[in-house]
Amino acid sequence: MRSDEFGFEPDADDVRPSRDDLAATATVPGGIQLAIETTGRSGSLAVLRGGEPLHTREMTAGRRTAATLAPELEATLRWCADHAEPPGYVSVAVGPGSFTGLRIGVTAAKTLAYAMQIPLVTVDSLAAIAATVVSDRDDVDRVLIGLSAYRGQVFGGTFDFAGAGDRTGAGDRIGADDHGRWTRDFSRDPRPDDPLRGDRDPPGLAPSGHFPDAVSRVLDAAAWRAWCESARGDPSLGFAGDRSVFDPIDHARFHNRTSVDAVGVGKLADAAARRGEWSDPIAVSPRYLRPSAAEEKSTSSAG
Repeated sequence: MRSDEFGFEPDADDVRPSRDDLAATATVPGGIQLAIETTGRSGSLAVLRGGEPLHTREMTAGRRTAATLAPELEATLRWCADHAEPPGYVSVAVGPGSFTGLRIGVTAAKTLAYAMQIPLVTVDSLAAIAATVVSDRDDVDRVLIGLSAYRGQVFGGTFDFAGAGDRTGAGDRIGADDHGRWTRDFSRDPRPDDPLRGDRDPPGLAPSGHFPDAVSRVLDAAAWRAWCESARGDPSLGFAGDRSVFDPIDHARFHNRTSVDAVGVGKLADAAARRGEWSDPIAVSPRYLRPSAAEEKSTSSAG
């Protein structure tokens, strides 16, 4: 993969561009984007125009993301070059999720943004899965997402796309005006007084807003069971994510995705790009929401 694939050849003497400098290069609405999703053990890529997928690639499950992302990115960029569809910006799911996967995906997105001199959009990982489910199905607007966080914990979030437009048009129900409600500039901290900082606990629907701390969180087994039990009383709510974290009684309401999750990343990112919500590639980092096993061990030893 070369930085000059589309004629972008950074000059070593150039001053590092700011977020606003990169944003000025974007072409939206309806612009081409390259979406990256590496939340789990595998991952996916998607090229979208105005929120509609043009090309997707899924990385092999069970193999480390590091072993597959680079060649898949190269193949995707080659497809873009062959079809004269150079990306105008990059989008990436920044967490929560796998420590290794997120680190690799976020680093790749930041590198592409600078190498190609294009802006970056960051998206909540669980919101991207929910957006994928809603895009796949006509009968689902509201989704409870659960992903295994291992060590008896679950990443959980509830997402409501009801009322976010119809399914016609380039943006579907998601990529329109203010309906990409779970994107955020992750290079900035939430305002101290923001009501969506994430100090609200499940069960119950989290509020809408651009601060996904309020909708994606890490829960212990007891809190997750309580959330699912409460959700069972809402027949309009679908379940998705990792089937293994849901009780068998909930499997009948579990929705498998037919599209790759990078499509959900792209749909939310399209909405954010239309609003001009870009992130600083240097400042963006993965949102793990919990310490790694090594960090927990170190803290335990120190105590």
